Amino acid sequence: MINRTSSLVLAFAAASALALHADDASAQFYGGVQVGVQAQPTYVQQQPQYVQQQPQYVQQQPQYVQQQPQYVQQRPVRMGRLRYGFDLGAGYMFAGGLRGASIVGSFRLGGQINDQLAVYYQGTLPIGFAAGTLGGVDTSGAAIVYGSGLMGEWHFSDLFSAAIGPSVDYAAGEICSGSARLNCVGGVGAYFGVQARLNLTLVAASSGQDTRRYGFRIGVSSHTSFIGSGVFQFLDLHLGYEWF
Repeated sequence: MINRTSSLVLAFAAASALALHADDASAQFYGGVQVGVQAQPTYVQQQPQYVQQQPQYVQQQPQYVQQQPQYVQQRPVRMGRLRYGFDLGAGYMFAGGLRGASIVGSFRLGGQINDQLAVYYQGTLPIGFAAGTLGGVDTSGAAIVYGSGLMGEWHFSDLFSAAIGPSVDYAAGEICSGSARLNCVGGVGAYFGVQARLNLTLVAASSGQDTRRYGFRIGVSSHTSFIGSGVFQFLDLHLGYEWF
């Protein structure tokens, strides 16, 4: 019984010692280790505010200076075409000391080389009636000449042109003197002559590669015939029509 009691006392004493030792160890542990609830920091991250500057585009409006097109109208080059024309006129005849009225008709047929130059045949028929004093004697006469010549004509423009050329003249004439006109001398022959013309052509049309110019023609014509030692001169105003 004593032994059992001793054993219980010893067991209680050991338990108490262990309890004290445990409390001391616990106190030491908690004394060295701080036990607490630490507040976690709250991070509020500021979102960066991006203010994007919109680029300011100042677009320069292009300055268009529109050049007006310069239209240089090219004249059609019309080469190597047939040309022809005719006219009638009236004027004066001069033969030595004799002078009087004349009439004339002419026609032309040839080639227009380009718009400036032409070469053609011209037939001219001047007829003159003259009167005057030769050697103190009243004299009158008449002459008819057919001139057959080759002419060259230069066009300064569509309106203005000039022509000149030699001719072979077949002339017939008769001169009578005295108051009774009983003393008459006549003759027929071939002679040298010169023809010349100044023209103003009122052009009615001038367009197209193959279109001829044409229009009314007004001008002055001269026909000179060298007959023997004398000169028959015809000056006339003429009006006609020309295709060239």
